[in-house]
Amino acid sequence: MCRTFSQPITPQSSEDLLARKAELCDELLVLLKEAGVRGSPQDACLVIAGVLDNLANYHDDVASLAAQWRPFIEPEPPALRLIKGDNHGSAHAEIIPRD
Repeated sequence: MCRTFSQPITPQSSEDLLARKAELCDELLVLLKEAGVRGSPQDACLVIAGVLDNLANYHDDVASLAAQWRPFIEPEPPALRLIKGDNHGSAHAEIIPRD
């Protein structure tokens, strides 16, 4: 998918900044291509959320966007489980008591 850097690079000139923006654009394009070939919307969301979360470590520009996608990669609280409702496909939350 995208490269992982050992440390964030601090831009030192406008050329460096432009290069970092171009790099981010390339990484976002790869993200979209990878998400687009996933078998389900849920898998695509996981790819997008995971890559954005990683990119936020190196690109401050995507930090707020990554935060919006983070719920897709955070585990569901163990006490909350969605169960199937009626035949119309609605789901109802059921709280399961802890042992």
